[in-house]
Amino acid sequence: MPYHLDSAQAAALFGLLAEITSELDLVIGEMLWSEIERLPQERRLERIKTDRKYHTHAMFRAVLAAERRAAVRRPQEAVAVAELLVALADRIEPQVAAKPLRFDWRAEAFMTLAHARRAAADFVGSQAALDQAQAFLTYGTGAAATEAGFIVQQASLLGELGQFEEAVRRLNRAEALFTRVGDDHSAGKVLLHQALILRHLEPKRAFDIAEEGLTRLKMGEDERAELSAHYSMAYCQNELGDTDEAEGIVSTYQYLIAQSDENTQLSFEWLLARIRASQGREAEAEQRLRAVHEQYLDRGFRFEAVLTTIDLIELLVRQDRVGEGLYLVQEITPVLNAWGLHKDSLAVMLMLEKHLRQKTAAAAVFREVQDRLRRSWHLNGEVGVQL
Repeated sequence: MPYHLDSAQAAALFGLLAEITSELDLVIGEMLWSEIERLPQERRLERIKTDRKYHTHAMFRAVLAAERRAAVRRPQEAVAVAELLVALADRIEPQVAAKPLRFDWRAEAFMTLAHARRAAADFVGSQAALDQAQAFLTYGTGAAATEAGFIVQQASLLGELGQFEEAVRRLNRAEALFTRVGDDHSAGKVLLHQALILRHLEPKRAFDIAEEGLTRLKMGEDERAELSAHYSMAYCQNELGDTDEAEGIVSTYQYLIAQSDENTQLSFEWLLARIRASQGREAEAEQRLRAVHEQYLDRGFRFEAVLTTIDLIELLVRQDRVGEGLYLVQEITPVLNAWGLHKDSLAVMLMLEKHLRQKTAAAAVFREVQDRLRRSWHLNGEVGVQL
């Protein structure tokens, strides 16, 4: 006797089949990418151009994921991967006749190239890629999610260029677009991006935004985003004077921190040092700050090395150890010169040295020094490491 599905059962079965198909596509795409990844760099582009078996959307998504992974630690490699994606965008799914959709794919490829170039501190190249993406979007499907993704990339570049307020304003638009299409998870990630930008400027507002962003995530699906929320909330609580709550957040999510990458763990270690300083536990704070500072130097993270130095100097000044703080500035200045830092960065450190000599280095001075460095660091042709 034949079995007939009612509409609800049919819909559930269709959804399950679609999920299985999607998962299978991901596996196939990763297998195809692994074949390309094994090739020498100089042979990858030609193989992608000439071998039709790679001209699939599954391959496109796999290369996109590969760029995201590489951008975290190997930005120059990420640029090379993104350039493969640009070539692939013109070739995938040749049977698809819908031109607007094909323009969307090209736009996504150039947005990915913009992301990779930004990670590699090529800000001019990143803007050029965004301009190209925008040109393709003009002829695309007009999908709200695609537009929102483009705005996020624009805002991310503005953030690296120190234009924090404009970056936050544009992210408002991206969040609204993701919300409109029912993508709460992506909207939540946009809010967390805003919180990271604002935590230095408006900690109360940043805390509220991070709290809302966390509630909109699909819990358990994106641990990095969850950690970003907890980091921002703990950072802001410390800035607002609730050090016990800040420490409680870090302690509660230690299991997630332990599973994260080394850079994220180091960010939390730096945060814990700041919490100890706020609690008046100066000896432990100093020990932690010096250790974090050394690790940033060892890894070549110059921006973070400079900021941890400033945190350490502020801690020393609070203990009436101004002479030691002045010594630290004088010790790091030749290093900054050897790095070839931009004159604006050097001028900020000279300003701090002047305040230390005049014994006028109050908390407001340290806030100004850090803000000026964050807004001008892009002039050094480098990006900072963010959670």
